[in-house]
Amino acid sequence: MVFLTLQSELFLHHNLSNFITMKTTHYLFILILGICCSGCLSNLISPDAVVGGSISCKVNGKSWTATEAAAVSVLGIVSMTGTIGSGKNTSTILLALPKDKVKSGATIDLAEENLEDFALALTSYEATVDGVKTNYIVTTGEIKISTAKGSKISGTFSFKGVDLTGENPDVNIESGKFDVSVLF
Repeated sequence: MVFLTLQSELFLHHNLSNFITMKTTHYLFILILGICCSGCLSNLISPDAVVGGSISCKVNGKSWTATEAAAVSVLGIVSMTGTIGSGKNTSTILLALPKDKVKSGATIDLAEENLEDFALALTSYEATVDGVKTNYIVTTGEIKISTAKGSKISGTFSFKGVDLTGENPDVNIESGKFDVSVLF
């Protein structure tokens, strides 16, 4: 009986560890992919290609308005990026959607189970303070597209971001608005 209990506990511990490791690995993969792609996107968008627009929101209750906004459609992903600050103190919001979901009136749920979609998993918030970069991946939220006509896309967004290192508190992005022109 003691042997069976010990064996059951070991089995449970092993399976729980595998589950946690798989979930952590999944999030780490998404985070690394997002970091890599955000670097790639900044290289793909030359200053001549930036068509402007606006992205604003509240980050943990404080107003945030991008000083630079760009949007591009690459490989079936529509990516909208807004950045504020420079040098060692910046923050960036990246909203990424599958191109086929960019339609007037669409609501895209950013719930964890939907983040299997590569494009949605890229949606993130990045803050660099005194040269230290922290990436927050989305756990819940939504993007609503009010208008998608021609190259213009506008709508709203909100999401909760989590720092996978666990060193920083979650970030709440609320009352987000975007109005951009997309290079297709």
